[in-house]
Amino acid sequence: MPSIRPGRTGSTSTSWTEVRAEHLVRSCNRRCGAPLDREAAQRAPDDRRAQTLSGHFAEAGADHLLVQAEPSSTIHLHRVLSRIRELGKKAGTVLDPASPIAFVEQVLHLCDVVMVMTVNPGFGGQKFLADVAENPRAPAALRVERVGPRIDGDGGQNSENAALAIDAGSDAIVVGSGIFRSNYYAAAIARIRNSRPRLEGDRP
Repeated sequence: MPSIRPGRTGSTSTSWTEVRAEHLVRSCNRRCGAPLDREAAQRAPDDRRAQTLSGHFAEAGADHLLVQAEPSSTIHLHRVLSRIRELGKKAGTVLDPASPIAFVEQVLHLCDVVMVMTVNPGFGGQKFLADVAENPRAPAALRVERVGPRIDGDGGQNSENAALAIDAGSDAIVVGSGIFRSNYYAAAIARIRNSRPRLEGDRP
């Protein structure tokens, strides 16, 4: 299911959508009137397939392409991230809750985004894992004077815990069920933003 990150402009007109299927990228391009920062997250253990998928998502219109950092999911992370950048897209990687920062430390210069998971990926609606709430702090600490990849917190995010991800170093949070399972989307977004002033962001 697509996830939307509340925009950092003080309104809900700027959104971010995470999709995991190429046809959904095209659908978002056709149907969404608000500006969208589209991201395609992918898992492809075969290096050639990872590069092929990146090309397909880029052609479909994705602006950001993220791949899993774990070697079991992306064998040659440096190569795949480089290929994404060659396609003219913003590149990024995803760290699962149990993954060490060492998985991305040597490729941070190739990353525009590092997404730190606060649930174990697999399905939406999972409960926020409080014991990994501090995980965004490690990649954030590797940046020099806040120059480097954007840090996104993703997983179980809502108005009750979003501030934890931001305080730990996330520049933005990714919210799915915390918005879509509410009766009023705009109100849910407002509650999340109001939970911590920095949610509107202070990075370009």
